[in-house]
Amino acid sequence: MFDSHVHFDAYPDALGPWGTPARARALGILGALNPAVDLASSRRALEVHRRHPWIRPGCGVHPLFLGELTEPPAADLEALAKSGAYAAVGEVGLDFGQGRQDEERQRAFFDAQVRIASRAGLPLVLHLRKAFYEGFAVLREAGFAGPVVCHGFTGSRDMAVLALDRGGYLGAGAALLRTGGGRVREVFRWAPRGRVLVETDAPPPTGHPAPGREPWELPTVVEALAETWGMTPQKTAEITNYNAEQLFSGRPGGAG
Repeated sequence: MFDSHVHFDAYPDALGPWGTPARARALGILGALNPAVDLASSRRALEVHRRHPWIRPGCGVHPLFLGELTEPPAADLEALAKSGAYAAVGEVGLDFGQGRQDEERQRAFFDAQVRIASRAGLPLVLHLRKAFYEGFAVLREAGFAGPVVCHGFTGSRDMAVLALDRGGYLGAGAALLRTGGGRVREVFRWAPRGRVLVETDAPPPTGHPAPGREPWELPTVVEALAETWGMTPQKTAEITNYNAEQLFSGRPGGAG
């Protein structure tokens, strides 16, 4: 299995949830993408990768982690993205979950990072909350032609079509385990299997535990997707692992 979205750098010890790489392997975890939320975590993600090469790093500034920055740290991010050490730019995007008071700044940061990913030839890992169509408008305006991952996808079939039609991937995670998640499961049942990834998005927010949101729960997410697809967990893991390996190794295309 390949966890396409897990914040290992947020743990005091990158493998704290598992203890050792051997335990991760025993669970069937063969790879992971560690996305970043700011410059510091971008650098920590690379440090994690150097200790554990199978945990691949992302770089970027999350829309809710802009802090006191007034403009994107474009030079620093571009240097990271073009270093050859990173597998993706992300997670980046727009988040209007708490309103649009910061919309202009979020758009400026997102646009800058989209253009950095384009110049670096890296895929984008997207965080789009209550901003899905606006986010894809930014991609279009910036002329981004590379692959994107709709991390933690919970949208409609129309949203999925928009993403898939431009070479996007859908991240299947804890939403598959929720009571009342039938609409999400229906979208994943319909989606091309070669464009689906699995994720935990660990760790969950402090004080908000949720099924499927810890690194060791990836098999549970895979089992839920397997049930949705009507196939074995092993086959589901093989497909989603292949998709992630292709995408984050610079060979997007999926398992068909």
